[in-house]
Amino acid sequence: MGQINVENPFIFEALQWFSKKTKDIFLLLDKKGIIKYANSAFETCIQIPNSDIENSLLFDFIHPDDVKNTVEKLLFMNPDQQFIPFTSRLKQKNGTYSSILWTSCEYTEEGSIKLICHPLKDIIDSRDSISIGWRSTFFDLTDTAADIVDVDGKVILVNRAFEELYGWTQDELTGKRLPIVPQHLEFEFQNVMQRLLQGEKLIKLQTVRQRRDGTLIPINLMITPVYNETCEISALLGVTENISELMEYKMLVKLQNETLEAEERLLLDITKNISEVICLFDIKKDKFLYVSPSIEKSWGIKLEDIYENPLCFEDKFDTDASNNLIEIFRSTSGISQALEFNLTDKDSGQTRWIRAEITPITDKDGTVTRHISIFKDVTELKEKTNQIKQLDQLGVIGQLAAGIAHEIRNPLTSIKGFVQLLAEETNHQFGEIITSEIERIEFIMNEFLILAKPQREIVFKKENVNTVVQEVISFMRPEAVLNNVEFVTKFNSFPFVNCEAKQIKQVIINLIKNAIEAMPRGGKLHIHTLSTEEGFVMIKVRDEGIGISKEHLQRLSEPFFTNKEKGTGLGLMISNKIIEDHKGSIEFFSELGKGTTVEIRLPLATDIGK
Repeated sequence: MGQINVENPFIFEALQWFSKKTKDIFLLLDKKGIIKYANSAFETCIQIPNSDIENSLLFDFIHPDDVKNTVEKLLFMNPDQQFIPFTSRLKQKNGTYSSILWTSCEYTEEGSIKLICHPLKDIIDSRDSISIGWRSTFFDLTDTAADIVDVDGKVILVNRAFEELYGWTQDELTGKRLPIVPQHLEFEFQNVMQRLLQGEKLIKLQTVRQRRDGTLIPINLMITPVYNETCEISALLGVTENISELMEYKMLVKLQNETLEAEERLLLDITKNISEVICLFDIKKDKFLYVSPSIEKSWGIKLEDIYENPLCFEDKFDTDASNNLIEIFRSTSGISQALEFNLTDKDSGQTRWIRAEITPITDKDGTVTRHISIFKDVTELKEKTNQIKQLDQLGVIGQLAAGIAHEIRNPLTSIKGFVQLLAEETNHQFGEIITSEIERIEFIMNEFLILAKPQREIVFKKENVNTVVQEVISFMRPEAVLNNVEFVTKFNSFPFVNCEAKQIKQVIINLIKNAIEAMPRGGKLHIHTLSTEEGFVMIKVRDEGIGISKEHLQRLSEPFFTNKEKGTGLGLMISNKIIEDHKGSIEFFSELGKGTTVEIRLPLATDIGK
């Protein structure tokens, strides 16, 4: 057989002596599995002289059913991983097979393979008196816990790594069933035996075993059968890999993944059901990594569009903040920012106010790589803020109105009487002008008094909105005819509301007057009543007039705001207060050159006040 190349003759002689005396089999293979060296233990095991073994393929001596596994384990072992002992059946000269335990496999720099294995027959036969000589070889060559049990599950052998891992010694375990198997997992042995008897050569399990102190540890368990000369299973080899640290890591990863998944699901549920838009922007990729689905409902932008093109909302909205917003996303500044801007839909013309909070995300080096941002639609909040301001203004106006009514109205009545007497005596041409202006002052005072009138003085009655509107139309028809305005009406059959009819009439009169003034060349004035699904009666007044600009439309409900030359701005303010007192709403829709539509919503009538 091949010679061991050792320069020192004493070392060479010692190795030759050891290789002859030991029961362990030493083999040296080339890359293809050709035997280049085998000690006398191999010759003894297979009962074939060395001259017939030299340059033979090792796998010609392996049982055909074990060849595939043996080739994978010996020729294609990962050098970075620890070698795991396993068994194979070795063919003897008489045609029978004996089991061997492969305990060590290493690759040389030249690509040769160094192997150590041991005949398992010696182990089975030495159940009652373990040979310390070969035991030490087997135990010391692997750090992996291993055990051999017979077909009844009784211990034949355990190695030192097994003793260190589980806490029981060989002497305590020999001839007894393994105490490392928890009671609730005792069924595993029968399942393993059944699978081995069905022909499986290697069984892998991830399970749990018990130490002597009672603690449970997760393990990877590999089990291979040990065969006797007649190819019957005589024992089982079990190799234990303690994966506590790995499982802890995996459990941590799993827990983190589950937490992330739960957080992602929670985040997804949240982002699907809130109006806020949440975005994650990657600076290097210059794209959004995540945009909450709420953007589709809130902003009317498809998710795939914004993922594909971060600037797509520039095509959707008119806003000065678009470019600035993207530049903020692209900024590498580590300072959180907050800004407020408006978005005007180019198609619908609807304007909404957005408040954004943008927070930078840094890597381990402190470099800003991403931004997470939350966009909140604050249009309603702004409207409510404006309403509060208007209510505050109305409150002040109401207090002023009460004072003005008492302090001015009485002397104004006296002035009006003396002017009328003076006009009769002097027949002066300015008498009528003075009287008309005083009457205008009285009219304004009356409107102030409406603002100052407490809500508790309103007496609600069940009224038919159609009747109220028709009475107003009849009253206003002469003025409409003079201005070449035609009424176009459409009435629902049952729009009843609880209201103060005189006040609702005043609101409708104000709206009709405004509509007539908005159509100096005449036109059609559409007045409809209908019931809504939300439980309201709607009065819709639509003219074909000059319309209102967006800037003025937003200011219509402000006190004293008017776009009329001689207007006071009190008409719409009073109308707003009346409708508010009736628990309703009033909305204006307009565009320059395309007329104005006003929608009044009042709650459907209940039995209260009937």
